Amino acid sequence: MWTLLLACVTDPPEKPTTDAVVDSALDSGMDSDCPPQDWFEDQDQDGWGASEGMVTACAPPLGFVGRSGDCDDSASTVFPGALDVSDGVDQDCDGFIDESGVELVFDPGAGTHPWLGLGAHVWIWDDLWPTVLTALHGRMIRSSLYSLDDPDSAPAGGSDAEFDAWLLTHDTAHEAAVMTVATAQAAGLSVIALVWEAPPAWETAGALRAEHVTDQARLTAAIVARLAEAGAAPDSVELLNEPDGDWNSTASPSVYASLLRETRAALDARGLTHIPILGPGLAFAQSTEDWTAHIDPADLGGLSTHLWDDAYGAGDGVDLARDAAARFAAASDRLDPSRSLPRIITEIGSKDTALHGVPTNGADTCGDFPDATEYAVRLFAYTLITAAEGAGAVLPWQAADLDWGGCWGTWGLVDMNGAPRPSLDTLAQLGAVVPEGAAVVPPRWQDPELAAVGFVRGDSFVLALANPTAADVTRIIGIAGSSAWRLTGETSTTTDAVLIRDSLDSGAGFAVDGSVWIDTANTAYFDGDAGRLAANDNAVVTWAFDAEVTQMEAQLWVWSGVGSTTWEASVDGLSWSPITPVAYTPTSATWAEHRLRFEALPAGTRAVRMVFESRSVAWTPQLGALDVTLAPGAPSTADLLSAERLLVVTVPAESTRVVELGR
Repeated sequence: MWTLLLACVTDPPEKPTTDAVVDSALDSGMDSDCPPQDWFEDQDQDGWGASEGMVTACAPPLGFVGRSGDCDDSASTVFPGALDVSDGVDQDCDGFIDESGVELVFDPGAGTHPWLGLGAHVWIWDDLWPTVLTALHGRMIRSSLYSLDDPDSAPAGGSDAEFDAWLLTHDTAHEAAVMTVATAQAAGLSVIALVWEAPPAWETAGALRAEHVTDQARLTAAIVARLAEAGAAPDSVELLNEPDGDWNSTASPSVYASLLRETRAALDARGLTHIPILGPGLAFAQSTEDWTAHIDPADLGGLSTHLWDDAYGAGDGVDLARDAAARFAAASDRLDPSRSLPRIITEIGSKDTALHGVPTNGADTCGDFPDATEYAVRLFAYTLITAAEGAGAVLPWQAADLDWGGCWGTWGLVDMNGAPRPSLDTLAQLGAVVPEGAAVVPPRWQDPELAAVGFVRGDSFVLALANPTAADVTRIIGIAGSSAWRLTGETSTTTDAVLIRDSLDSGAGFAVDGSVWIDTANTAYFDGDAGRLAANDNAVVTWAFDAEVTQMEAQLWVWSGVGSTTWEASVDGLSWSPITPVAYTPTSATWAEHRLRFEALPAGTRAVRMVFESRSVAWTPQLGALDVTLAPGAPSTADLLSAERLLVVTVPAESTRVVELGR
């Protein structure tokens, strides 16, 4: 079972500026005789100063603030009230380290780029792809929108008019291409037109010769112009399939840059300035820098690459994919540091046959593993990895199988009969819930095992995670900002129960009849617990959920023999029945930690409550945490993420999870 813990992360307050304070003083009629106060130097600009850097003045000097307590004024993530993440540092300056256990942090307010959506490579003679794209909730396709009869007869050195005339009798797929574009665009899909390769007569040993760059540019522009004249203009164009490979037309980085420049000019000359070119569309994303170093970004409308792990059974495909995605991102950032150009993964797939026991027939034939859930999890993980590195769209290879023989035709999201593979259903989890126009929210740091990324738009925040490893992975995830998020839905490749944890470090998340408070003192007696729920007198505390509670565990701190608690459950929140825990006490100390486990709750339980029966205000029992397990597949619409109320989920081996949050 995999466990995901979602916590609220407190962002540092905005630092007041000296000008703002002085202006406020002038506006209020204060003069140089105003009462002085203490100000503290804030070197890391997190809104908190160090106690030793104090001055007394009427208004704050530049770089000073009005509160102290920062235990490390050189780190802006360290200040009183910050979330203490698991890195060996006391972020919240309370004297304890890593008490929250948070291992990943997402900031919904820090989206890096727009998400354009999922898609797939399709073939114009395939009639299955529209159904596949609908099931995928896809938003774009990539396709080779032509087929040339006798390509070597293309008019080398010819004019635009000569290329147009030649295509009329040599492009045998024009009508099918027009239908493909029309079908896609009618469904709201963006179309990437791929000009697959150059005529062999223009190549030497498969490599496009420099003297035929102009010919290839004019041929490409002629294909696109003919589609446009038929009312089927593609939304973008990609030049040559994998120019760094040796299986289609190869082009050196400098020849490719020339082709890009001349194709841009050829399209512009035909009035097709609105159709951007994507590139370089490499087979090996890790080599992007070699190509982008020669490219003028003004010629590009977007950066594209393919991402295959190319492990061929080595078992390190995920590591290779991470490295390739990072290298593509770094090269793209150097070419386009403002990230004004979209980045699209126009092919994604896996050749890694070491999928934890999945049978294969060898890498060259791809074997049976595209039919496996493990393969689906790889595609999902690679999608998240590339999105976190800046990709705005990801297109798996391919929509449907083709009868090509060998592995190249058998990586479809559906087989030749239209039967969906696990990859389609798994990726559709993401396509179904990520809102159009969402911003991609990478984690503040990458996890070594999980692939993870968030998507936010308005009041919707989606967390997507994939565990492509052979072992279950547990993570605690924090959500930065002051918003109170609630769980609104969840999908996964498993049916694990959802575990909600209320850490009781604040007064949010429950209803109270009577008087209670959050005790934050003497944490050393409570194993560093930053807050415990305590009662002044008799009190009833109620937790209600919009899903069935199947089991529960409470952490209770008890001073020997003082006070007691009882517990009750309800189906409707009106009628209550007592429930009895299995209790055990793992520690014996001044304050003993008791664990109360409730395993036999009444069927249909939607609410639980604890009744304090206080005998002494000072020594009443204190509740440190409450873990509530909800029925599998039943999302809770309770206010899960306000203050420190935490959502705990579990991520099994070779599994995915998509969690929907709202506010």
